[in-house]
Amino acid sequence: MLPNFLIVGTMKSGTTSLARTLARHPDVFMPRDEVHFFNRHLAKGTAWYEAHFAEGLGRKAVGEKTPNYSLVADNPGMPGAIHRLLPEARLIWIFRDPVARSYSHWWHAVRKREERYDFAHCVQRELNGHAHSRHHRYVASSDYPAQVRAFQALYPAERTLYMLFEDFVRDQQACTARACTFLGLDPGRLPPLEPVRVNYGTRARRPAATRLGGHVRRALVRLGQAARLRGPELRYMPLDERLGRSLQARFAPWYDDFATLTGLDPAPWRSDKPAWQGAFAAD
Repeated sequence: MLPNFLIVGTMKSGTTSLARTLARHPDVFMPRDEVHFFNRHLAKGTAWYEAHFAEGLGRKAVGEKTPNYSLVADNPGMPGAIHRLLPEARLIWIFRDPVARSYSHWWHAVRKREERYDFAHCVQRELNGHAHSRHHRYVASSDYPAQVRAFQALYPAERTLYMLFEDFVRDQQACTARACTFLGLDPGRLPPLEPVRVNYGTRARRPAATRLGGHVRRALVRLGQAARLRGPELRYMPLDERLGRSLQARFAPWYDDFATLTGLDPAPWRSDKPAWQGAFAAD
């Protein structure tokens, strides 16, 4: 029993909300957790992978959501491995304002105690070619055209669905219906939709905050680039305007290329008031 569809990307772009919504359809089976087979567990073999979908026998659509599959820069051979095992699979992508996505990616790492440095420091090191690890390349992980091209070389357009996170937040019903139709499902059989997860996890639990080194906590407060402490909790602050505009300018040259590749209009990302200004979803 192997999946016939994958939500492959992108990280921090609403894929959890979409997966949980689709999983409530009576004709869909998805494991609750991300499987990470093609990026972490390929050596465990196909039987290990198949075991995750045993309960899906008889369902029309069987799939999984692992947005790390989009990170082809970390693993160039991953799209080929996916295609060799699942050549007929359908792929679903959600793309988010790349500045907001990069910042949310950093915050996710901070919450998990995987990142010790403020966002501005991490961005500068990465752009200088010295990211702390390949898992913490927040800017490179927002290079959507490179990710899309790697999969388009293997999967035809009719097997791929592209959506914008901003559209999903604005009209979850319509986007979910598109995904159902793409998978050959009746959208009318979906139970009432739950709200998209917005501002989820914007606080770090007390252990995460207290385990951050004192000098790092002070740097976060002093620099005010992305977060600050209020009492025992680490919380969002608006992204620094100068840093946000710098990243927006860095990503902008490939927006037209992205539109050509996906058929999507990245107009919300070009806005003078983009999503990274102020509070935004942290899914």
